[in-house]
Amino acid sequence: RNEQGELRAFHNICRHRAHSVVSDSGTLECLACPYHGWTYSLSGKLLRATQLKGIKDFSNDDVALVPIALAQWGPFLFVNFDRIDSRSKSAVVDHNLELEAFLGGAAQVLEAEGVVDPLAGNCLSPFGYTFVERRSYSMRCNWKVFADNYLDGGYHVPFAHKALCGGLDMSTYRNILFDNVSLQCCTSGGMDERLGSDATYAWVFPNLAINRYGPWLETNTVYPAGNDPGKCVVHFDYFLAQTESERSDRSQWIKDCLGNSEVVQLEDISLCENVQRGLESYACMPGRYAPEVEEPLFHFHKRLFRELAKS
Repeated sequence: RNEQGELRAFHNICRHRAHSVVSDSGTLECLACPYHGWTYSLSGKLLRATQLKGIKDFSNDDVALVPIALAQWGPFLFVNFDRIDSRSKSAVVDHNLELEAFLGGAAQVLEAEGVVDPLAGNCLSPFGYTFVERRSYSMRCNWKVFADNYLDGGYHVPFAHKALCGGLDMSTYRNILFDNVSLQCCTSGGMDERLGSDATYAWVFPNLAINRYGPWLETNTVYPAGNDPGKCVVHFDYFLAQTESERSDRSQWIKDCLGNSEVVQLEDISLCENVQRGLESYACMPGRYAPEVEEPLFHFHKRLFRELAKS
């Protein structure tokens, strides 16, 4: 946040010699590059640079940090890497309306499911969730393989996740598609306290999953791993409704919940890495879609093709 409390985002590149300005998370009053000391305000403007006596045609406004469009939806921050002019007013406009248009009607559905606030306004913290833990996984597969596995409409769940399947009523599994978001919804019968009475799994194009079940909110963010198209990294962030996280008797239950989730992730990693090996075989040929369940998968492929066609 800048001096006025506004949320801002910038490329982490000094305008002098392209060194990273910061290298960690935390709270700062200004942003100082450790290479030559160029220092920027939290609004991105250059505040201080030494040894510039005699420089010509120089303006601090011309060397501000390069901004990134930023928008907020509930507890989530979204960035758009389309280039914006650091000297124009577009660098500081409210991009929330653009995000609302991007999410479309999915935002209302997810808000009704408690993604933004599990207590519908009666929360003790800004969004009613407490961060519990991050778990990261390095996977030997392309990031789109991870997306495909997530988006098969629950097709693989009865075969590959038998313990999870036992807590879900797969006959109620349904898909809801929006332009940039796919929702997969299922009831669970309420016998598993971790899963609650229903579960909603949302994929926000291109690489974000938001899972809401029981008192839990879980996000999965997948990224390509460097220049190797056969590897990716997935970060799982777990949040618990504050009413549950503040109970002193919940520590073992939280540990058990995370352990159950870990089992599912390891099963999915095995599936995805196996598929990647198959894709790399000369014998691999395109498969067919199962129309009753794989709507989200087909939707993702069409959306991805539309994006790639722009380049």
